[in-house]
Amino acid sequence: MADEIPEDGPLTLDQAYAVLEVSDEHKGNLDKVKLRFRKMSIKFHPDKNIGREEAATEVFKCVNAAYHTLTTNNFDYE
Repeated sequence: MADEIPEDGPLTLDQAYAVLEVSDEHKGNLDKVKLRFRKMSIKFHPDKNIGREEAATEVFKCVNAAYHTLTTNNFDYE
C-alpha cells in the first residue's frame, strides 16, 4: 500500500480509492469513504499494532493521505 503513494506529489483519485479499498460502485459516496477510512485507521493505528509499529505507521500514513485527497476539494498543491 505504501508503494501506491507517489514520492513527488499528491495521490490521484484512483490511487486514493485503491488505498482505502473503496469499490467502483461506491466511488464518490462520502459516507462509504468515511466508513473505510475509519475502519482502516483503527485497524492500522500504530498503537493497535504492537510489535509491527513501523509497518502500521506507513499504512496509517497512506490511509490518511488517501482520505485527505478524497475529501479536499479544489486544493491547489502547487
